[in-house]
Amino acid sequence: MASSLRVAVSTVVALVVAAFAASTSPAATAAQRCVAGKLDATARAVAAHVSCQARALETGKPVRAGCHASADSRLDAAFARLEARGGCPFVEDEGAVDAAIDELLTALLGTQSPGRCGAAKLRVAGQKASNALACRRVGVRREEPPAPACLEKAAERFLAAFARADRRSGCMAAGDAAAVAAIVDLFVANAAGRIIDGAASPTPSPTATATPTATATPTVSATATPSVGGAPADLAVAVDADHAALTWTSPDPGSGNTHVRVLRRLNEAPADPTDVAAALVFFGAASGASDPLSELLPTTSGTPRTYHYAAFGCTAGGVCESTGSRTTLVPTLAQVLRAGGYVLHWRHAAADVCQDNLALGTAATTMSPNWWKSCDTNCATATARQLNATGVTQATTIGQAFDALGIPVGRVISSEFCRNVTTAELMDFGPTIELDPDVTYFVHDEPGRCAASYALIGSVPAAATNTAIIGHAGFTCALLDQLAWAEAAIFKPDGLGGATFVARVVATAWDPLE
Repeated sequence: MASSLRVAVSTVVALVVAAFAASTSPAATAAQRCVAGKLDATARAVAAHVSCQARALETGKPVRAGCHASADSRLDAAFARLEARGGCPFVEDEGAVDAAIDELLTALLGTQSPGRCGAAKLRVAGQKASNALACRRVGVRREEPPAPACLEKAAERFLAAFARADRRSGCMAAGDAAAVAAIVDLFVANAAGRIIDGAASPTPSPTATATPTATATPTVSATATPSVGGAPADLAVAVDADHAALTWTSPDPGSGNTHVRVLRRLNEAPADPTDVAAALVFFGAASGASDPLSELLPTTSGTPRTYHYAAFGCTAGGVCESTGSRTTLVPTLAQVLRAGGYVLHWRHAAADVCQDNLALGTAATTMSPNWWKSCDTNCATATARQLNATGVTQATTIGQAFDALGIPVGRVISSEFCRNVTTAELMDFGPTIELDPDVTYFVHDEPGRCAASYALIGSVPAAATNTAIIGHAGFTCALLDQLAWAEAAIFKPDGLGGATFVARVVATAWDPLE
């Protein structure tokens, strides 16, 4: 696996470099060649160190003796060769890069457990770091910041590979891709900053000029360390349709901080630009960014949630000041539902007209096919319970409230009982009603109804929509068995088959919902 990881990283680097080999850019300067070479050596070192640690996680044995030391020696030798050729803007920075790699490994190991899953996720994280460093290497050679398309491709490969790892058994946590990505992104920014901008107190090269090449990125400036005046100002956030819109006043370009790094943390302000507990929202040269509401959960009476944003001024290499500008957002339930991505499980509306004739048996045993689907309200002949006048009002009012709130519903799933179908019809959400035996009370697979209901709850809705399920109570099933008539339990699927419970909303609470 270690060999395959090194091959994968080398292949990505080679492909990225080859894509630009035929460009008409001027020949790289000695400084650019040195910086690019150090980034490449750092990418290889990350792959080697991760391989050492992943093998230990997978086998449950200690890291092979000398494995980390060998990787360190190869990195140090590569830096020494590059510096011996001359032109490096900074020298003797291998120690700082070694330390950054050690910090990366420590942080990543804190997120994973021993076993195949933890080892796989560690390798995926290492490959993301190596690929992102390769993007920066190409940017340095072209006298440009790293290409967004290159970084996005690295992120896409990471997410796809991480999702595959999440499907393995024995994972300590599922859905931790964002946290791991943030750790990797911080490492890449710090390591690249040390090499490109001369952070972490490396020694200036006695043979390098202060500015060997005129570039838009301060890749070789010995004075690129951000000043106190290099912070963004006036950070603000507001909900706009399906995203949180962030704006700020960019740092003074004279400070050397041409980029902004925006972090988000739940219920606590990001401590600094390297806060590993915060999610990375944006890094780039702009005065605004979007944070999808699908990434956030609403504040509720049971679980207050305040998202703290912080924007820090940074060099293009990712070296950031620590003052920043800060603001907060408290998303409401109505706001996140308008953005979509939730599953709402209702118990059907109030129904006490007539009774279910369970003596008629299940679908497999009955002599009266589809008795449960009957909408007969003459209790002398009726075979199933129907909505009462209150239930009709409840369902109708909920549908009207959804229209007024602008909450999109892309799928409506109902039990086969007439009281459920009628509830769904009166809600009038728009999509064709799907009758589902799995959520139908009694007549199909009653012992499996709870598990089937939660399987549907864990299914991610179509983009920018929500899913409505009209089911029953009347069984032993966590939370769902507690719902009153026309009450909804709201969940946020995690994309891995599970879901986070968000809130319960009774029938009369939709109209004033905020």
